[in-house]
Amino acid sequence: MRERIKKLTIKDIAKTANVSTASVDRVINGRDGVKASTREKVLSAIDQLNRHSNTNKVKLTKIAFIVEAGPTFISLVEGAITAFIEENEHEIEYSLDTLKTGQGSSQDIAEIILKRAQEVDGIILMAADSVPVNRAVNQAIEQHIPVICLTSDLPNSNRTAYVGSDQKSVGATAGYLLGRMLPRMPGRILFVASAPYDCQLQRELGFRQALRQEFPHLKIKECIHSQDDSDYSYQSMLEFLKKDRHLDAVYNAAGGNRGIAKALREHNLTRHVVFIGHEISSHTRELLDQREMDLVIGHDVEQEVKTAVNIIRHQQEQDCLSPISIITPYNSI
Repeated sequence: MRERIKKLTIKDIAKTANVSTASVDRVINGRDGVKASTREKVLSAIDQLNRHSNTNKVKLTKIAFIVEAGPTFISLVEGAITAFIEENEHEIEYSLDTLKTGQGSSQDIAEIILKRAQEVDGIILMAADSVPVNRAVNQAIEQHIPVICLTSDLPNSNRTAYVGSDQKSVGATAGYLLGRMLPRMPGRILFVASAPYDCQLQRELGFRQALRQEFPHLKIKECIHSQDDSDYSYQSMLEFLKKDRHLDAVYNAAGGNRGIAKALREHNLTRHVVFIGHEISSHTRELLDQREMDLVIGHDVEQEVKTAVNIIRHQQEQDCLSPISIITPYNSI
């Protein structure tokens, strides 16, 4: 961690000098209309605060965010980082590397990890599980750089901690809710995934387990890929529906919800197919409002980013499981 002197603000100076912020602004900018005694108070306060700042430096933590995901999740993480930095601007410096799902190789992600490990105090990572990525994470750990997995774990690595939901339970919850929403008769379900993210693997395991235990009359008919992209998921759905329109439900464990909804709408299946997906965003809120999705399973990305940063700052090594939210058209505010 490096050190930075905290910047002085007009409010700080005005409070110390016991004058108005307008007076401070005039003195700083060399404008007239200020008494000599007031000017002296302001200059004295600035000197005093500068001396205090030199002896009370703020610890600056430099963090690298590396996110491999779809555009919606990348946008959610960017918003969460911005919100956190606004509250901690004098304590955190960060870099953000993003790759859309399928945009680069696992080796590309690994190289970014190794590069950033030379520059920062800690890494917050969202990436698909692979040998090159796990190897890079282990090398960063060997260099005493903590690596926190965000939303999707890397269980085959020596990562420092995982921050996110219990994804197997998340998938089981989706399976249970979907089963309760369908009639008690044989039904056909389409499962959608994107890439070998551990979060999606765990969701699928939980989803299948819930169906076997609670709703054995429901069968997963086929699995298709979305690439976490709406255009890609739209084309995948069209290809599937060309072969078979007999469908009762869709569970999307990945991104690309808009493409799935569009394909269902164009085939007049929106009102006949239960559709459950993930990540509460402006897009999924709109789909809920239009009744083109039935449920969205969400989680607090802002809180997870904050938790991951604090694990690095406080040098902790404990996983932190976050709760989920079940979002309907009636609580999607």
